[in-house]
Amino acid sequence: MSKVCRGWNFTSNHSEDADGRIILIWKDTVAVRVLQQSRQSVTCEVKLPGSPQFVFTAIYAENERADRNDLWVELLSLYQTYSLDTVPWILGGDFNQIIHPAEHSLPEVSSLTSDMVELRDCLTQMGIYDLRFQGSLFTWSNHRPEDPITKKLDRLLINNPVLTLFPNCSAFFHPTLTSDHCPCTLDLATKIPAAGNRPFKFYNYLTKHPSFNQVVIDAWTQVQALNAPSTHLFEMEKQALQTWNFLRGIEESYFRQRSRVNWLKEGDQNTTFFFRMVQTRMNFNFIRSFLLPSGVIISDPIQMSVHAITHFQQILGPSPAPNLGLGPPKGWGLQTSLTCVPCNYFPESRNHLFFDCHYAWSIWGTLASRCGVQPERSWDRVLGQLQAQSRYSLTGTLLRLCWQACIYWTWTERNGRLHRQTFRTPESVSRTLVRQITDRISSLRDSNLAVASSLLQQWLA
Repeated sequence: MSKVCRGWNFTSNHSEDADGRIILIWKDTVAVRVLQQSRQSVTCEVKLPGSPQFVFTAIYAENERADRNDLWVELLSLYQTYSLDTVPWILGGDFNQIIHPAEHSLPEVSSLTSDMVELRDCLTQMGIYDLRFQGSLFTWSNHRPEDPITKKLDRLLINNPVLTLFPNCSAFFHPTLTSDHCPCTLDLATKIPAAGNRPFKFYNYLTKHPSFNQVVIDAWTQVQALNAPSTHLFEMEKQALQTWNFLRGIEESYFRQRSRVNWLKEGDQNTTFFFRMVQTRMNFNFIRSFLLPSGVIISDPIQMSVHAITHFQQILGPSPAPNLGLGPPKGWGLQTSLTCVPCNYFPESRNHLFFDCHYAWSIWGTLASRCGVQPERSWDRVLGQLQAQSRYSLTGTLLRLCWQACIYWTWTERNGRLHRQTFRTPESVSRTLVRQITDRISSLRDSNLAVASSLLQQWLA
């Protein structure tokens, strides 16, 4: 290596595997120390210039389930031995196993298997998850035109401390070349354009507030409670503590709302957890590049902004307005499949997703039946069914409420699978909708008790 590639170093797992299936290569400016290696993984500490060190594990899982189970046990042992829940930990490579039926191209694969559950449980116990990525969802192909199969076997996983250290990190899965696997590029320092930095500023108008001087005086005198204790000072300290607890609760409530976590209650000092969830959401929601119809990828912030503005001008500017529908957003330049995301079989369009798709139909059929009507499956027939019901009737009100909720949650599930690799069954979504619609009807009691009671009776009948 020193002769062929000057300034580069490498290590491999030849000592554990005769084939040496894992090879790590790095420049002299990077410090790498191997912590542990086996036939299926190599774990090392990595120190980049100008940034704290992190742990990286390269994965090349075996084809047999029993051998892969050994790898999952090995990763759990590694996690406990080196306390990897407290340090930034990145895992990447070929796991040779999917974790959800949507990661398989064949529609026959439609349910969870024990292999999928074993890997999912392992990742959950270690607190790691997929880093937000661009490129194809499927990363492996059998290269057989007569019987094509693709799967997501390759992953790039991180834990929460990685987002604290590299909040703008992202991954990109490139098209396959000579290998049957997609190569992956990890970007640890992608700078995201923002509207501008927001440093702390003291605004002069604050001095004009009538309580400004008194607030400053109180803040400076409170520190004397320990130096010169008195009843008055301790009472002031008590009031200051109450004020701080109040503001801490506001901060926790703020980050809870931004984190979109609904299964934890405020008041349990979960601010750190909520903040981590905000970091994760921000990492997933950033748009880092566009893929143009010509196949060119643009990542320059200025070019991306021009492309986005042009796209919306083409949609909102022409007269008459074009027929948009809900088909694949080709104009966006986003890398999306033409196949319906929930069912992963038929081409995606508005008419298919609402409600020819069996996933959306399961939800819509459940909700419409609770309204006391026979649900239609065609988009146009559903609209006709809604128009036939008076908006002032109980059935018409319930049906419109269910229709709106079904469209919103179906589209949310579609985007969650596409962009965040989160999956929910139709039954789970239906239960959520039943609860939300019940809560929405209950909220009408203050304004119209009679209508709310009638709606609840029909809805819960």
